[in-house]
Amino acid sequence: MIMFQTFPGELLFSAFARYHAYSGNTSCKKTMIDLFGSSNVCAVPDLPCHLDKLCERIPGKAMKAEYVLRNHTFYPYYEPFINEKKRDAMFYEMIHGSGKNLFMKVGLPANGVKNNTFLQFCDSCIYEDRIKIGTSYWHRSHQLPGVKVCHLHHIWLRESSIFFTQRRNKHEFISLEIYLQNSAYKAKMQLVCEDMNQLFLAKASNEIVQDGDTEKKIVDFQEKYFSKLGAMNLVFAKGGASIKNIIPAFVSHWGEELLNRLGCNVSLEQNDSWLHKLLRKQRVDLHPLRHILMHGFLQLVFNDEQTEVWGRKMPFGQAPWICVNKASTHYGEKVIQHCVVSRCSKTGKSVGTFYCDCGFVFSRKGPDKQQQDRLRIGRIKVFGPVWRQRLMEMMNDDSLSLREKGRRLGVDPTTVKNQCKLVTSIESKNQKSILPLGSSNRSEKKTAKRKVEAHSKIRVNWSERDNFLAKQIITKASQLTSNPKVRVTRTELARQIRSLSLIQTKIDKLPKTKKELSIVEESKVQFIERRKLRRANM
Repeated sequence: MIMFQTFPGELLFSAFARYHAYSGNTSCKKTMIDLFGSSNVCAVPDLPCHLDKLCERIPGKAMKAEYVLRNHTFYPYYEPFINEKKRDAMFYEMIHGSGKNLFMKVGLPANGVKNNTFLQFCDSCIYEDRIKIGTSYWHRSHQLPGVKVCHLHHIWLRESSIFFTQRRNKHEFISLEIYLQNSAYKAKMQLVCEDMNQLFLAKASNEIVQDGDTEKKIVDFQEKYFSKLGAMNLVFAKGGASIKNIIPAFVSHWGEELLNRLGCNVSLEQNDSWLHKLLRKQRVDLHPLRHILMHGFLQLVFNDEQTEVWGRKMPFGQAPWICVNKASTHYGEKVIQHCVVSRCSKTGKSVGTFYCDCGFVFSRKGPDKQQQDRLRIGRIKVFGPVWRQRLMEMMNDDSLSLREKGRRLGVDPTTVKNQCKLVTSIESKNQKSILPLGSSNRSEKKTAKRKVEAHSKIRVNWSERDNFLAKQIITKASQLTSNPKVRVTRTELARQIRSLSLIQTKIDKLPKTKKELSIVEESKVQFIERRKLRRANM
């Protein structure tokens, strides 16, 4: 049994070194035998293993292996940024395993990020630790990659002469107090760090290891990145990141010198840098420091649970959306299920076109940056039958002014006036002879005719047509799958139901049809597999 103690925020390596100094052992291997029951364990500062053996040798098993893992190692630093499989492997290896090939298993050697060369300490922390505890120790937060400033006192850290990774004396433990004595340490008046980037790195790194939130996922971070980038107009209308605009802004924020020192430099000449990978579909796990750099660039906070995430490919948020048709009974409610996102040819911004079941169709430029934006209308494309019915009810109400009618309908007075004329023209005569009363000017007649024709186009019941085509697609796809010579494709299905032109040009107005097409159409691989299966069953 051993007498073993740790202090708040202490590196496990530091607690081992203090035990070695107090035990009086002349050999580091003897200390290893005391701690782990074996002399083959190495002195690893960041990801030590054999933690279950260590905790079993502490009297009364006063410490749990998982507690030591989360409070005195670098495990919490990497945990939120690696996939579940690697995370479980790291957890198991550090508690029950020997640590062999641990860095390879979690992909750390290939990341390019540079660790600190030497163990570091803070003069102010040494002074406070000696007063509160009676001794100084190596702080975990001072050793994290890229950290050069104390997050508590905002002063520059001092480097020791002890290598962070021991290449020769792999079993050697040196406590901070022993080092200070041997180096004839004298406290200095350390300069306060005024570099906000360095302060952010220190605070964000410490925040991660102190957070303890095991439920955070890498996808959550990426969603936040795209939400913020969208607000900065650095995301294309279809959801992709504008890397050519992001990289110069990112390098300008952090500075080339700092990025090179951290091993996180990026440039426009690179086509597959770590920044590209960070903003693409997650196929590889990236070093936590690179996520910290992205958080600093976007001014995000790791533990901010209030940040609303709109999503990568939804600059207007997730369905359902709010209907802004003041004439409807569901005005202000989230009832809209269909939104088509396009790109503005002039500004390059996202444009969302929203289709409500009441027939009201409107659009606005995005992205939505706050809740109030969801009630904003950029342009009304189709008023719909509900809105027009309400207009007709108000037309003969002389108690309401034109301005009041517009306020109740959510439009300006001029629009009310023009729509009233159009409705009057449509209701007064058949479409063949619809002309404004007293109109003798030929140009006025042509204008009225164009308005009527436009109105007739608007009255197409796209919802009904969508339902009809969707059912036809399902029926025809079922028939085609029985034919081994025909591949079920979108074009083939459109030909079969004799709606090729409609589906090619108006698919955005047919959401159900579009959905069914995406479900039933076959890839080349699926087509080949279907043919093989049919032959096998013959």
